[in-house]
Amino acid sequence: MPQHPFKRIAPILLAVAVAEAADIVSLSTATSSFGIDGTGSLSAITGNGHNYLAPGQPAPVLQVRIEGQDLAPESATWDAASTRLTLRYQGGAAQAVVKITAKPSHVVMELVAASPLDRIDAVRWGPYPTTINRVVGELVGVVRDTEFAIGIQSLNSKTQDGEPCGDGFIDQSYRALDAVQHDGILKIISTPVQYRGGAAKATTFGSILQMHAWEHERSDAFAQANATSGARSYAPIQPVKYPGWTVVGTKIALFACPEPQALATLGDIELTEGLPHPLIDGAWAKSSPQNGPIQYFCFEFDETNLDEFIGVADKAGIKWIYHNSPWDTWGHFPPKPGMFPGGMASLGACVTKIHDAGLRFGAHTLSLFITDDDAYATGGDPRLASAQDLTLAKAIAPDDTVIELAEKPLFGGNQNVIIDREIIAFTGVIDTPPWKLTGCLRGSHGTARAAHPAGARVGKLASMRYGKDVFHGNLELGTEIMANCAKICNEAKIDHWCFDGFESYSALGVGGAGGGIFLDAWNAGLSPEKRNRMMIEASCMSNYGWHSTFSANWGEPWYDTFRKSMLAYRLEMVRFHARNYLPPMLGQYFIHPDGETPEDIEWLMALATGYNAGFSLTFGRGSSSYVTGEATSETARIRPPNLDALMAIIRVWREAHAAGAFTAAIREQLQDETREFHLASAGAGQWDLYPRTNGTLGAPTRLVAAGTP
Repeated sequence: MPQHPFKRIAPILLAVAVAEAADIVSLSTATSSFGIDGTGSLSAITGNGHNYLAPGQPAPVLQVRIEGQDLAPESATWDAASTRLTLRYQGGAAQAVVKITAKPSHVVMELVAASPLDRIDAVRWGPYPTTINRVVGELVGVVRDTEFAIGIQSLNSKTQDGEPCGDGFIDQSYRALDAVQHDGILKIISTPVQYRGGAAKATTFGSILQMHAWEHERSDAFAQANATSGARSYAPIQPVKYPGWTVVGTKIALFACPEPQALATLGDIELTEGLPHPLIDGAWAKSSPQNGPIQYFCFEFDETNLDEFIGVADKAGIKWIYHNSPWDTWGHFPPKPGMFPGGMASLGACVTKIHDAGLRFGAHTLSLFITDDDAYATGGDPRLASAQDLTLAKAIAPDDTVIELAEKPLFGGNQNVIIDREIIAFTGVIDTPPWKLTGCLRGSHGTARAAHPAGARVGKLASMRYGKDVFHGNLELGTEIMANCAKICNEAKIDHWCFDGFESYSALGVGGAGGGIFLDAWNAGLSPEKRNRMMIEASCMSNYGWHSTFSANWGEPWYDTFRKSMLAYRLEMVRFHARNYLPPMLGQYFIHPDGETPEDIEWLMALATGYNAGFSLTFGRGSSSYVTGEATSETARIRPPNLDALMAIIRVWREAHAAGAFTAAIREQLQDETREFHLASAGAGQWDLYPRTNGTLGAPTRLVAAGTP
């Protein structure tokens, strides 16, 4: 990354420059104030009687990127009447105007003008340096110590986490320490853990808060950044241009408040700024203690065995159930006819039965993936995303198996192109002139063969192998698919929706902004009855997406034994959740049709209780349950031989947890994944917790419901 101009100045001179610049405005909320000086930099973040702005560090309100160079403002003026801050760069060669509004809980900053727009490739809010780094919420954009918190929030899909980069989901992952007790994390891990976001980042002096926005009208600069970011294989390999998409309109909120008020402040920002604010039983999902951890059972049920599956959940006291593969194809998402012969009406009737039983229902999707048997593929929809657009050098007939191109292909063989509405699979690529695709299978994936003239567009489809060819949509098609998903939830009254595969927003060529655009389309498509009433999971998240997303159930069971599969990753992720005000989740677990051991289920329940964490428990055979699954349901999967014993274990742990029987000292022991425990009921409101060592139970500790004398 180009060196920041301020970094060329000796620290002592920088400190003097900052000290000499007079404040031109002070912005006050109910709990803090933010000062801005005549250089266009933050001069103070004040609250609790302290200034939390890190001394001697650059703190530009907004940087602009021109020709690869990040430029901080050199001067600024404030217009109190319009509440606009004008920032000037490079001796006046560039200018930005920021509308600033102070509200009771936060300060809003919006870029309302910038020039010259044809030279500004990106902007960066900050970085804003603070002296706090005890807990750094890299995704949620909040840094905290035991007394005070400071945060930054994206207020629209154009505004993304961290500094300008390519595919933000990949670029802004790193490893660092999270070695203090906080937010229910009692067991300390002294080695670095995974961080997944750049809105906040720890530094030697404290931390920084930052956001960014790219222009995509010209898009060359972003395409270059994306090419070096390790972006997803289906991301475009050429610039994707969106007329009118400039940096103007990027918008953030800043806040600072006593630490115990930080989460509530985030909720206030959501409500004030019109962001998603999901509720469960009328309470904000992020803070409602009565909701408890979300633990749910997964099974590919159908109309004939749903009652039995509801009974399984009831035996364990589970209140959420989930279908991991209900869709016949991905894109339009029609229900599988072998499970729901009446289509959406059958699925809706099943959901009604689930609700009548007092349970909630969720469904899994590979959200933005389009299977090659979906109508979008078989119809050759021209909105299928292209990784590279080329042109035909010569006309081709319907049976030609060699295609000559007018430009050099930047991809290898065994992929697919689309010409008009015909998808053509090919095996080989000749990447020296004359450029050619060879081994072409005409009319692939159910499309019709056709003749095509010279000069026709040849789009190399953005795709991947997921058991079969899976395609992606462009911006228009992707937002339509999000609308399809919302319509299904409206019609079938679904409560819980998983956007697995959500990182396929990379196919749009706009980085993390693609995820925000899709969430906007999703929320807009929900009916008033369902809007802000859905539990959303996703396979990746952003600061903007945090407001829509309830949880991230990351960690899969397919790679090792029940306890070992991705265990280190799972334990890192519950820390990620805690840092970022997300309900902790331990990921997916699996009950084989032959059954699991009671000791394994009790190990999971102890760990989940220790972390106050949710999880999913899938009745199935393997990872295919979450991909294409089965055409019909197999009832035997919910009939393991020791089902009743396993469900009784889950129920007793859930009942004791709901009663508040586990003290902090006990929960710290339960967070040790190397230990085993057995819990037994000891009468009304009482339980005995036994340590288990090599299969032998030790002396019990009596637990009682909270509030018991």
